[in-house]
Amino acid sequence: MKDYLKKAQFYLFLLTVASIPFPVVFNRYLIYALSAVTLAMFDWEMLKQNFFKEKRILLGGSIALLNLFGLLYTSNLHSGFSLLERSAITLIIPVIILMVTPTEKEVNLIFYFFSSVCLAVCFYCLLYSFYRMFESGSLINVEKISDRTYYYFINNELTSKAMGISPIYLGLYVNFSIAFLLTKIFMRKDRRRGDVLLLVILHFFQGIIFSLSAILALLLLWMIVLLKIAADKTVAQRVRGSLAFLAILLICLIGIYRIKPLHDRVFLKLQYNFEYAHVSYWTGITLRLGVWECALEAVKESPLFGNGTGDANDILLEKYREKKFLLAEYMKLNAHNQYLQSYLMHGVPGVIVILSLLFVPFYQALKEKNGLLIMFMAILFLGFFTEVLLGVQKGLVFFSIFFPLLYLPPGENK
Repeated sequence: MKDYLKKAQFYLFLLTVASIPFPVVFNRYLIYALSAVTLAMFDWEMLKQNFFKEKRILLGGSIALLNLFGLLYTSNLHSGFSLLERSAITLIIPVIILMVTPTEKEVNLIFYFFSSVCLAVCFYCLLYSFYRMFESGSLINVEKISDRTYYYFINNELTSKAMGISPIYLGLYVNFSIAFLLTKIFMRKDRRRGDVLLLVILHFFQGIIFSLSAILALLLLWMIVLLKIAADKTVAQRVRGSLAFLAILLICLIGIYRIKPLHDRVFLKLQYNFEYAHVSYWTGITLRLGVWECALEAVKESPLFGNGTGDANDILLEKYREKKFLLAEYMKLNAHNQYLQSYLMHGVPGVIVILSLLFVPFYQALKEKNGLLIMFMAILFLGFFTEVLLGVQKGLVFFSIFFPLLYLPPGENK
């Protein structure tokens, strides 16, 4: 019976990983099922043994503990408990992983499976866009009458309509899949047939998803690969890696300059007026600049311990009203920056925890030459600048699953 439960636990874990790009409800119920199976086969002795051997993977749980601490001085307990409930998975999932104890082969299977799911989601989004273009007879969504052009085959029109997922999050998942393949091909040198083709296809989809933060993170991933190749004594590998990076950079630059939808998303005016409430007036960049301006002012009013787990967004709403930032107030936007959001909620301790989550594993990864963990931390480092990844389920589950798997001690799952 225990063997069946063990298999059920691993397959449920695989399904939970696969559900990350899909609507949140699937992911939530799979986590409930995975937790129930783990409790049914709970082995305290095994957990205690693995905890002391691999306890560092629980570092991500500091997010949940920080949110619990922030409840002590928050006034909006409803919002605070809601965030605490979501962030509890930063403790729950690592404990489940300690119970699953995946082998190196199983971890690689999980990463391959996730990459394949991301590829399937991208194909579905593209096919859905083709269907919408065929149905409307146009490349442009003419139903959106504004001073901006919305193309079916790029960015938000590509992903949100088909899957209900933000291009930022799909770009995040695709980048992790690319990082996994880059590590295999250029660092571990255990390339399988089809890996290069899969890598090329994922690069193509990253181009049409065209999340600016994801594109910057992609270039950073290639810089990490180049640094690794530069340390290699094989001249041929240096040349191949450099040519691949230059080709990707050239394609990005040509695409940005020559393809109008991409050009329009990059070359934008950065000036903004808070009182303009029409959504087409704002871009992803100017909207964030406006939100960050308000968040920085809010931070100055409570610099030491912040405003508590549940009050950060309420404080931001007050700032939006003061500035007459009508669109942000209507959309009830958070800080759209993990560092600022953590500072708003928990002050200096919040920033210390976030920076520790990034740089402690990064330092260990450098010591252990764990290339994929280095890339993962680089993706998070940039992602934290434009999104509150640890405030929503799609970011929390992604972090809570892959951080522990990558941060297992050396010799176990390198």
